[in-house]
Amino acid sequence: MGSISFQPHTADEKFTVQATSLEDAFLTALQACSYIVLGEGDLARPVFRKPFRITATHLRGLLYDFLNEMIALLDEESRIYSHVENLSFSQQGAEHVLEGVFLGDDASLYEFETVIKNMTYSEMEILQDEDGVSLTVVVDI
Repeated sequence: MGSISFQPHTADEKFTVQATSLEDAFLTALQACSYIVLGEGDLARPVFRKPFRITATHLRGLLYDFLNEMIALLDEESRIYSHVENLSFSQQGAEHVLEGVFLGDDASLYEFETVIKNMTYSEMEILQDEDGVSLTVVVDI
């Protein structure tokens, strides 16, 4: 897993992820969102499985939709997903494709510290170079 650093933000939660690969960066960003909801160091147990396939024309859209899917599943199914297995990126024409299986638990078994309302594109950034990947994300709370 990559590293997460939380930064102060006026009204929302902001974090930066440093990772060695795009896959690791996305997984670490998912865990950062889980920390926002559950508290740092407390991740949901991997009891439930939920396959997903997300497509977008750019990586920012893919990251937005990936993290927003976790938020939507929490609202719709009352399940908190903080892990992913078999994460894979591919390119199909102009579309970026992200597939995997969310792993999580029944949300009613956890105390929430914060509720994430939605993802934002505000300040979202994905930087890739020979040293790895850096993501900056702001979530609406």
